[in-house]
Parts: sequence; C-alpha cells; structure tokens
Amino acid sequence: MTNEQTDNWLVHDHRRFEGTLKNAIQAAEMGQWKQAIEQYRLFVQDLHQHMEMEDRVIYPAIEQAQGDPGGDLAELREEHLDIVRLLRGLEHVIRGRDLDHLIASLRPLYRAMREHDRFEEEVLENTTVTGLFEDRDEILRRLQALGE
Repeated sequence: MTNEQTDNWLVHDHRRFEGTLKNAIQAAEMGQWKQAIEQYRLFVQDLHQHMEMEDRVIYPAIEQAQGDPGGDLAELREEHLDIVRLLRGLEHVIRGRDLDHLIASLRPLYRAMREHDRFEEEVLENTTVTGLFEDRDEILRRLQALGE
C-alpha cells in the first residue's frame, strides 16, 4: 500500500528514499560515479534521520499505547540494524571506487529497503491508533523536532 492510499497519520513517505536509492543505482549502471555517490549519500543522510524518527518516536509511542504483542516492532528494529550493516559494507565499496561492486551492492540494499518499507507500512496500517491519537500532537512535535 502506498502512503497516498491511506489516511493513517503514522505512515510516512518511503517512496522518496526508494527513489533516491534507485537514482543511485541507475547512475552507477551508467558509469556516473559522482552522481551515484551523491544520490547514495543523500539517501543515507535522509534514511538515518528517518530511522531515528521511527526508533525514537514512532515505535516507542506504539509500544507505550499497545505494546508489541506480535513482535513486529522488534522485527522492524532488527531490520533497521540489517540495513545499517548493508550501508557500512557499501562504505568500503565506495572507498575502493569499485563501480561494478557498487552496483552489485546497491541492488540488495534496494530490495531490503523495499521489503522493510512494505512490512513497516503494513504494521503501521494495522496499528490501533486510538491510544496514540490522544498524543498525536506531541508525537508530531517530536517528529518535527528530530527533523530539524
């Protein structure tokens, strides 16, 4: 489900990150090292901020309101760690300026991101927001503060 198809205020835009990463892949496939790295760095910067918002604000708010009985939030956090490990591996590839290896490394990252985003959107879409709605303004304020 795309964010445009939902009114769940907890679901936030993943398509931008996927698009930036896809741009990095396309630039790398065309041999445009500088553009690939620029797009990748933009992706990493935005992604770290995005994951921080989820890990420090959204997931704790859900846990406080309803717990994590199915373990979905724990799984999402573990997926964040997996993505960070993939990013660290890519830093070694970038330092080596190995374009072929960069392309081969970006594709699994893109797949992992898409799978994580879909699962997270499903979890957030199924989240009972009733308990969170009372704290909506405070949650949005905290998200905005992290985004500044």
